[in-house]
Order: sequence, then C-alpha cells, then structure tokens
Amino acid sequence: GALMVTEIAGAKLIAPFYGASSFVWTAILATTVASLSLGYYLGGRFSYSTGDILKILNASLLLPSLLLLVLGWWSAPLLQMTLSLPMLPGLLLGSVLLISIPVFAFGMVTPLLVQYMTKASQYAGEMAGRFYAVSTAGGIIFTLIYGFYIIPFLGLKTGLLIISILLFIAFLCIRFMLKPATD
Repeated sequence: GALMVTEIAGAKLIAPFYGASSFVWTAILATTVASLSLGYYLGGRFSYSTGDILKILNASLLLPSLLLLVLGWWSAPLLQMTLSLPMLPGLLLGSVLLISIPVFAFGMVTPLLVQYMTKASQYAGEMAGRFYAVSTAGGIIFTLIYGFYIIPFLGLKTGLLIISILLFIAFLCIRFMLKPATD
C-alpha cells in the first residue's frame, strides 16, 4: 500500500513542474519498476548473506517512513533543480530523486520477510505467494483510499504523514515483536 501511495504522491508532486501527462506517469512507473527490481534483488541477496535479517528489514521500513515524512516538503526544491535540464531527462531525474529510495527499500521487504518466515525451503513458494497476495490486496486498498479519500479530504502532505506513521508502526512491530531467527 505504501508503494502505491508513493507512486501517486510522486506523480502529484511532479505535476506542478512537469504536468500530469503520460510522460510523468511513464517516468514514475519506470522509476518504480527499476527501484523495485533492485530492491528485490538486493533484498534476496541480503536475506541469506547476513547474520541479522531483522536489522536490514528494520532499515527497509524505517528509511521510507522517514523519507515519506518529508517528501511533500522537500520535493519542490529537488524538482526545481531539475528544471534546467531538457524536459525528459529532468522529469526522469526528478522521479528518481523523489521516489527511488523509498521504493527500493519497499522492494527489499518481501524477500527478507520470506527468508525470515521460511524455515524449510519447501514452503518458500507458498510463503512468497501469501506475501505478494497480501501486498497486492494492500496496494489496491491503499490506492483507492489514498486517491479517492485522503488526498481530496486531507491533502497530499497529510496523506504522506499518515503513511509515514503507518510505516513507522510497522517498523516498531518488526523491531520489537520479531526475534532473530535461530538455525
């Protein structure tokens, strides 16, 4: 859900500088897919190459929580810097500057959780399927709530604050409720 909110917010924050055309959505979606891919890959690598998955998982939730908290306020200065570039490179750079780091961190979460939760490899596929199903359902719900209710009634910045708080709560749950895995 936080991923979808980040995409919507990114497009809304870019709109005053570059419009709301298909170019904006193309830049947002390309940045999202590239950042997620890198996050999935490194999350998978870190899931078995580190002694403490929970530390990386905590950082993967805390970092976007903090970044989304300030995104609405520091987006204008970042995007202002990109206006000296030609339109498409400026738009792509603006999209990368705004959303790539939180989206990258979101991509790391599922491989890390799957590794943490899977004790026997025979259940890895089932566990991954459950995580992606829940993630997709959350994405649908948050997209509808954020786009149809939160932005119109509370505003973009308040919506980002709400998501930031929810991510911080998730971070606290992981931090204090999950115990380091023992082999």
